[in-house]
Amino acid sequence: MDEIVFPVRGLTPFALVMPEQYKSEDAIASYRNFYLQDKSRFARWAHERPMPDWFREGLTACRNSNLT
Repeated sequence: MDEIVFPVRGLTPFALVMPEQYKSEDAIASYRNFYLQDKSRFARWAHERPMPDWFREGLTACRNSNLT
């Protein structure tokens, strides 16, 4: 059987499936912003896993910005 050779094209851009207000050039920052500001109400951690630092810090920052 002949070897199949696929062309090297690099990574494709991440799909940002969220409202425009959360999007930025950084896919990770975009999703973190989206989950902090729009989806945090259903965030849960199971099996004794701690809340990620980025989430805890983001919640604190969001709360503090709402106080000023």
